Amino acid sequence: MRSLTGLREWVAFDLETTGLSSDSDDIIEIGAVKFTAKGVVDEFQSLVNPRRRLPAFIRELTGITQSEVDSAPSFSQVSSDVTEFLKGATLVAHNAGFDVGFLRAKGLDIYQPICDTWELAYLTRPAAPSYSLEQLARSERVDSPRFHRALEDARVVREVFLKLVSDLGYFDPALVAELRRLSQRSDWSIGPLLDSAEEFTGADIQRRPSGSPGGISSASLAKRLAQPKALKPPDKMRNVDSQVVIEALSSGSPFADVIGDFQERPQQIEMAGAVAETINLGGRLIVEAGTGVGKSLAYLLPAALYATANDKRVVVSTNTINLQEQLIQKDLPMVKEAMSRFAPEAAEAFRFTQLKGRANYICYRRWRQMRSSTDLDAAQARLMAKTLTWMPTTETGDRSELNLGHRAAAVGLGPSSPRSAPRAAPRRAGRAF
Repeated sequence: MRSLTGLREWVAFDLETTGLSSDSDDIIEIGAVKFTAKGVVDEFQSLVNPRRRLPAFIRELTGITQSEVDSAPSFSQVSSDVTEFLKGATLVAHNAGFDVGFLRAKGLDIYQPICDTWELAYLTRPAAPSYSLEQLARSERVDSPRFHRALEDARVVREVFLKLVSDLGYFDPALVAELRRLSQRSDWSIGPLLDSAEEFTGADIQRRPSGSPGGISSASLAKRLAQPKALKPPDKMRNVDSQVVIEALSSGSPFADVIGDFQERPQQIEMAGAVAETINLGGRLIVEAGTGVGKSLAYLLPAALYATANDKRVVVSTNTINLQEQLIQKDLPMVKEAMSRFAPEAAEAFRFTQLKGRANYICYRRWRQMRSSTDLDAAQARLMAKTLTWMPTTETGDRSELNLGHRAAAVGLGPSSPRSAPRAAPRRAGRAF
């Protein structure tokens, strides 16, 4: 449908309901915003009488009272107004299957194109921690006076849609072509979203020159994720200066200046000295220390000094991925920063990375097999699209960079055998942990 301005009309809409099942629950509020690429055209809002008691949870969630819905019109009384408001427009909703399912259960014919902002976020924000409307609104800096009221949520849906759809205009045209191909080979409908990018960004995303199929080049991927140049340890190994380690962990040291609320800990100094001595002399060291000793720094600092002095790798094996994340995100950057104060050359040479079990990485061989399949369901096509937007930039192949939920296991992109393990290394590192 074209408006009087000649632009296509869109309707962002949202429903509040008594529950999650369109078969057994009812609509209690409808909100919709009609707009074009130029701005908002009209709005629609109505409470709906479900002719039943509202669950306490729904009353608390929405703020809608029983008396408000009891005095509201039934759905049959507002259905013609809803139909007229939606007529001919391209629809926009968040988790659209839910809302459309309720409207169809009430007898409304919904045949026009539908853009789902959940799908759009899943595609353009592959690492987002959550795809709830509230989370997306916060991350995209969209304000709302309150959530879980239909008209307010419809306004948020429109604004989130406009924020996210602009990114599609910057997609590689080969990637766009691949997304359309995935849509055509499955029951996953992404076409309306791709079309919307052209209208709202002015980008001719289908006719710009394209690169490699799907925007993924095996050669460039292998080059970007290639193993770093082999390390060459010196002929004569250099010992770690235990005194340097002890002084670094003492009050008043440059190391202490980097760490907020630093406190000198005799047990930490004792452990660090023992670690340094064991590295120098060889053998095994078992340390038992309670919480608060600062064990991580006690072994990371002497190990880092040894690795950089001898051009060797040191492997730190942890029992949990959570501890790996702590070392990578907090402790190791702290060690590097502190080393820059008293050993700048070593700090410059210091590199670290994270390596998890094979099951944590996407298998490129199996990914390519799935991509060439002619029989994909919607979940598989959606996942392929998400990985297509992520693979040109990832430096690790680590599935934790993606918000996959349960889908990764469902479609089977993890390694199934040693031959299918990813050959790419994690983040490039000359001297690594």
